[in-house]
Amino acid sequence: MRVHAERVLRFAQDDILPVSNDKPLPLPQLTDDRILRVVTGVRPVRRGSVRVEKVLAGNATIVHNYGHGGAGVTLSWGSAEEAVTLIEDLPPSPVAVIGAGVVGLATTAVLQERGHAVHLYARDFSPNTTSDIAGAEWSPEAVAHGSTHSERERFSRMLRRSWLRFETLEGQSWGVTRRPAYAAEGVELGLEHLPSGLAPRTEKLDAFPFEQDLGGGRLYQTFLIEPPIYMPRLFDLVVRGGAIVTERAFDNPEELLSLDENIIFNCTGLGGRTLFGDQTVDAVRGHLVHFMPDPISCLFNFAGGYIFPRTDVTVVGTSFETEFHGAGPDPAVAAEVVARARRFLKQV
Repeated sequence: MRVHAERVLRFAQDDILPVSNDKPLPLPQLTDDRILRVVTGVRPVRRGSVRVEKVLAGNATIVHNYGHGGAGVTLSWGSAEEAVTLIEDLPPSPVAVIGAGVVGLATTAVLQERGHAVHLYARDFSPNTTSDIAGAEWSPEAVAHGSTHSERERFSRMLRRSWLRFETLEGQSWGVTRRPAYAAEGVELGLEHLPSGLAPRTEKLDAFPFEQDLGGGRLYQTFLIEPPIYMPRLFDLVVRGGAIVTERAFDNPEELLSLDENIIFNCTGLGGRTLFGDQTVDAVRGHLVHFMPDPISCLFNFAGGYIFPRTDVTVVGTSFETEFHGAGPDPAVAAEVVARARRFLKQV
């Protein structure tokens, strides 16, 4: 599955689906009787962009790979490849990966491709990770690109490599499908500041083609990655690749250094702060309200939220609550998440 970063991305003009004015498109129905559940996830956001760095600690080599913000799924393959290149000068040897979210699993898969035997340690595995409840749209959202030229070049490299990987996985069996996405006027997509050729082309529309007048904004095409399909498939890939899997939590770096493996990839996300004292890592919470699935294919991004039509559910969510008490659902926040979506859809 190794891909080459030099390949041209398929962001062609015909990636934008034609807009039909003849038959207005249907909208998701967000009535109370269609609500199935409310779920929450806490993720790491790191000031200064993703940390992909090799450090020496005693006799061990630790490679950090965390801090992806709202782009964990989006950047997972690219940051994994970038991280694994940091040990290219070392002979293939047993490696420990800490964390089994989407970044840890992608890192494990890349290590296996390069000939390394991997021992995967984590407190939780699919379907019980934060990654398993992500949206997840391919979009470099709420993650800094870096402050230096080399950091921005690295970010572009990671983004390109990730997109190319998702192209190889595209299909229902992985839950990776191209979808049209509509963004309301004024919504930041995370695509605006990317170098040319690294972002889907957006088309400005004065009016969206739906049965209800939603106003206008932009249309583009991207990948929808469905975690209930994608994460178990990725976990199965690394297990079939020979990964040893151990359920274990780590409370301090000394416990990591006691492992038999002397090459350790830290993909713990929030563990960057709790395990290694990285004070640039902050926790943010996201609320997702699951509705019964709707027969629609497009994604919606609007002020303060999004709507993603997955196979199993229609997800209505918001990703970045910086002030919260506890990791679990807050009924008032969940109600506001739904209210925002209903206002956008004019279902009030």
